[in-house]
Amino acid sequence: MRYLMIVLLVSLVTASIGCKKSRNPGMATLPPPESHDDGGAMMEVIGDPQPVALPELQPAAASEPMQAAGAQPTSYTIRKGDTLWSISRQVYGSGKRWQDIASANNIPNPKNLRVGQTLMLPQ
Repeated sequence: MRYLMIVLLVSLVTASIGCKKSRNPGMATLPPPESHDDGGAMMEVIGDPQPVALPELQPAAASEPMQAAGAQPTSYTIRKGDTLWSISRQVYGSGKRWQDIASANNIPNPKNLRVGQTLMLPQ
């Protein structure tokens, strides 16, 4: 995810620099598109890349039962990239309760989370 954001940022900066150096400041000079005989399978990209909305992560794993609408989950299965702060933010709406999660699960070092580990979430 970070890599994609960096690539997009570099592309935007490069495109913006290219626009400033061209004779017409609002237009970038691009070579004409190559002609491909691919039966119409090739898509032509026009304009600047647009941000893509990513789906929100759900606090419970798919194997766990669904929670009632509006109810907080009582457990959370750690996924790749999760931190106690991000879990707290997803579940409680604020990352400030990460210490409550650590205390409830006897986690002395919050940097040592294992993917697949199930945490009990205090209410």
